[in-house]
Amino acid sequence: MTELTMEEFLADEQRVAASKYYLIVATEAAIDICNHLVARLTGRAPNSYAECFNILSGEHFLSPPLAERLIQMAKFRNLLIHRYVDIDDSKVYHIICNNLDDLELYLAEIAAMVKMRALTIRKEWFYAQSIFPAGKGTPTGLPAGRPPAG
Repeated sequence: MTELTMEEFLADEQRVAASKYYLIVATEAAIDICNHLVARLTGRAPNSYAECFNILSGEHFLSPPLAERLIQMAKFRNLLIHRYVDIDDSKVYHIICNNLDDLELYLAEIAAMVKMRALTIRKEWFYAQSIFPAGKGTPTGLPAGRPPAG
């Protein structure tokens, strides 16, 4: 996108419309991941997109500054869907040029924390296997036998 000036971007209605759509889709994918992780980690259903990202931050899956930027992105997604006539297209250009890296950072932070949690679960499993014979189950709820994936 940076190869276009703002004026060139704004003059191309089809590009503006497509950019809005792709921004909605990308933000909704981030929200879907968030909702899934919150449900799996806490057994709760967030009341809002903002709450979802705040819960992930509270569970140390996201840094607080990134959670706040994702909350702002979710709010902008709501504007794109519900108040589309009020959208300043230069704001869309600004977000695309300056804020899409937040989505990549989100995936990186989530991946790092999922990997760390998976390693912790595997360590707990191996510890439990050293105490309880295979096939007997464990008091931690980890299954006996094969180690968990991760």
